[in-house]
Amino acid sequence: MNAYWAQQECETAPACFVQPRDSQQLCVAVTILKGEYDKHLDQVGKQSAEGIFAVKGGGHSPVSGGLSFFSPRFGLVCSNVIEYEIVLASSAITTVSASKNPDLWRALKGGSNNFSIVTRFTLRSFPSSKIWSGFLYLPSFQAKAVLQAFYDYINVLDPSGNRQIFSTTTIKNDLATINSTHACYQEATTTIRKAKVTGLVWSLVLQPLLPEWVRKGDPNPLGLHDTIEGPLVVVSFNIHWNERRYDEIVKQVLRHTLERIEAVAAANETGHPWRYLNYCAEWQKPIESYGEENCRFLRETSRKYDPDGLFQKGCVGGFKLEMD
Repeated sequence: MNAYWAQQECETAPACFVQPRDSQQLCVAVTILKGEYDKHLDQVGKQSAEGIFAVKGGGHSPVSGGLSFFSPRFGLVCSNVIEYEIVLASSAITTVSASKNPDLWRALKGGSNNFSIVTRFTLRSFPSSKIWSGFLYLPSFQAKAVLQAFYDYINVLDPSGNRQIFSTTTIKNDLATINSTHACYQEATTTIRKAKVTGLVWSLVLQPLLPEWVRKGDPNPLGLHDTIEGPLVVVSFNIHWNERRYDEIVKQVLRHTLERIEAVAAANETGHPWRYLNYCAEWQKPIESYGEENCRFLRETSRKYDPDGLFQKGCVGGFKLEMD
């Protein structure tokens, strides 16, 4: 459990751990889990069913989107997955691609953990060109602040014991809205420092996202292929702190800050509904931001490959499809 990035996750207490060594062993585990889930359904009914297991793994970008330094040239990570090997709720191992189960292949490109457990994926490769780098020169009177920032950065690189939360919103590339976003961030950090939150590191990250980047590669259900608003900016917050007693104040200030930014964007008519799943906080609903047509497609795909809802109701964690 200590391998989780955020300390909050390390504090969960599962009844047991299962560590399959290969896909066949995972199939056995899913068969057992499905049996336990079916018993649970018989007792409480599908509408009242609660999660009985969670899946811990890496490689989230191929099923959640995936912004990278190569996105301007090749598109999102998920749009460059040629094939997924997966274990379905039926415990069957299968592969999905443009020619085999193409609906599930497309659904996985942003549908997160709602359909299966991914055991392997094949990505489109390309030669890497030179990477731009450089030096950052700062005035000497800023030395104290720079050294503090350096110290905080090292803590971010080594987050063991740190509590952490992400959150995000999306705005259009409008200077007034960008300036207001930064102002909201500054006010939030001032507010939260008054609470004397220990080990606090609050980062604001602005990432460009151009519609033509999203259109590159294979189709996905993220809802951005038809974007005509022009360049977008993905606004994300990454917050670290040390003690559990500050969890609620951090979440409150963060949520209030996001709401303020979105209110400004709405007033300026520079907001955008899409939310990047990988950066969302627990209360956000990124899959809804894909649009109704894509949500309907994802729900239909879920019913087809997981009719009993093992990954909707039985699997804890992730953002669900809000099935009818």
